[in-house]
Amino acid sequence: MRKFFLRVSDKEQGLEKAARDLCNGRSRDDVLEEAVRILEQDAADDSVGFGGFPNLLGVMELDGAFMDGDSRNVGAIAGVTNFLPVRVARRLMEQGLHTFLLGAGAEIFARESGIGTDLVRGSAAEMGA
Repeated sequence: MRKFFLRVSDKEQGLEKAARDLCNGRSRDDVLEEAVRILEQDAADDSVGFGGFPNLLGVMELDGAFMDGDSRNVGAIAGVTNFLPVRVARRLMEQGLHTFLLGAGAEIFARESGIGTDLVRGSAAEMGA
């Protein structure tokens, strides 16, 4: 089977390293999570993560999904304000109890899974809550 990266912009953030890591036998899921986190953490990328657009109330609510194409397992989250989503979505996929969590439920899941918070622009943490 031929493997490929699908991307939505001309930016090369981390793709060369990801391709190299895959060729060197590193875990596909680890490589993909790392590549997406690079995008999530780039404030100049307005399509995901730190650089995205806040909701109508000015709060940054993020969503993401992670799927294993072999098993068809999936984890998806939406409406999180204190976490960058790819790591949480992957953990949800791996645990397999649920496939989709929203808002507070997704954040509780992330905390109970030991995932540390990220300072997201407009998040409750940033706003002093």
